[in-house]
Amino acid sequence: MTAEPKRSRLHAVLPRPTPPVDPAFRHPRPDEADELGELALRAYRGTPDEGDVGATPQEAAEEMAQLFAGAYGPPLLEASYVAEHKGRVVAGALVTLWKDGPLLAYLFTAPEHAGAGLGTRLVNAVMSALGDLGHTSLNLAVTEDNHAARRLYRRLGFAEV
Repeated sequence: MTAEPKRSRLHAVLPRPTPPVDPAFRHPRPDEADELGELALRAYRGTPDEGDVGATPQEAAEEMAQLFAGAYGPPLLEASYVAEHKGRVVAGALVTLWKDGPLLAYLFTAPEHAGAGLGTRLVNAVMSALGDLGHTSLNLAVTEDNHAARRLYRRLGFAEV
C-alpha cells in the first residue's frame, strides 16, 4: 500500500484582473464524464498526481461522474471550463463549491498540449467567472511534490494557507 501524497491548500483572492475568456473554451457537461476521465488519467500519468482519478479509464470516468454528481460539493459548471482543439477536449478546469467556497477540484491538460499555456488560461477563466458570480476567493489542494503545478499556481496569485 502506497502512502497518500502530502498536499497543501492554496488560496487566491478574487476578483482580480483577468484576460477575456478564450473563445476555444466552453463549460463542461456531465455527459462528458468518460472523456474527461480518460483525459485526466492521461494528463496525470507519470506525475506526482498519478492515481488521483483512478488507475483505469473506467475508474477515471467514475471519478468525473462523482464530481458532476456533487461528491465534492455542488459542481460550479458556470465557472468550470474545458478547452477544445479540432473538436476534442484537450484540457479542463473543474470547480465545485466545497465547504468554505469555490474549489478548483481538477486541472488537467492532455500531454500533447502541455506547456502551451492552457492551464494558465483555464485558471484565469475560472477566476474571472467566479468573480463575476460574486465569489471572493478560490481554493485548491496541490501535491507538495508537484513543483510544476505549484509554480503555475504561485504565478496566478495563489498562496499557501
